[in-house]
Amino acid sequence: MPRAALVDLGAFEFSEFERGILECLEGLKGFPRFALANALVHLGKAYVLAPIDMEMAVFRAITAEEEAATSLILVLRQRRYRNAKKLKFDRHVHKLGLNEFIEVIRAHLSSLRGVPNVRLKRKLVRDSKRMTLEIQVGSAWLEPVPPLNLQSRDDTTKQVYFFSREVAARLARDGAKSLKDSLRKIADTRNQILYACERGRPEVVSTDLEQVLGVVRSRVFRFAILIALLFPYRKRAPFVQQAIDAFLKSVEGIEVEMDYWESPPDIA
Repeated sequence: MPRAALVDLGAFEFSEFERGILECLEGLKGFPRFALANALVHLGKAYVLAPIDMEMAVFRAITAEEEAATSLILVLRQRRYRNAKKLKFDRHVHKLGLNEFIEVIRAHLSSLRGVPNVRLKRKLVRDSKRMTLEIQVGSAWLEPVPPLNLQSRDDTTKQVYFFSREVAARLARDGAKSLKDSLRKIADTRNQILYACERGRPEVVSTDLEQVLGVVRSRVFRFAILIALLFPYRKRAPFVQQAIDAFLKSVEGIEVEMDYWESPPDIA
């Protein structure tokens, strides 16, 4: 039986941008593909359930995000990134925590001065569509190979930066003692929408549901973009390794190497 194209999954209409992302993922195989396909199916069922069972719609949506995160973790393992096996796709804190940590990294990048313009682009490579990243330098657009073949270092120590300032700001905002505690509260959402507690029974307000599904949908496709930027390339990208190590150090307290990949990025 031929496998279904990713763009044919999900009981909702993909945008042109979303379809473009999925077309770049048709070469994805095995467990990572199954997990991503399942994410799309869960997301589609969330939209179907929304008018009749809002709690289960949210549950399906959360599961969609977790499955997309699982697909990313599996790709990182397949590409043999150091410490990728310490990312656990059977732990809610890791799966739901990945997107939160991406927000930590985004806060860091947004704070930098003189950040160049960056754009995603699709191109045809040996009869398959591939997602690439282009960075503007002057009037030229350069393409790191692989994408994210970059690195961020601390201005003071010159060591690889593990986003400590942004993590501290996140903890202050959440009033949490550790990032793991903060992420655990997010992971507990799955149970909170299904089970009663001393304050009463859970209830999803219909006015919130459309926003929730939209947020989760954007997270699923954020993971899809990252997978598309990673899985075609055997060469490991320094910024991806930096993000993995920073996540494990911040969430699990795992000590990692502080300095690696001294060579400049390759440019296509």
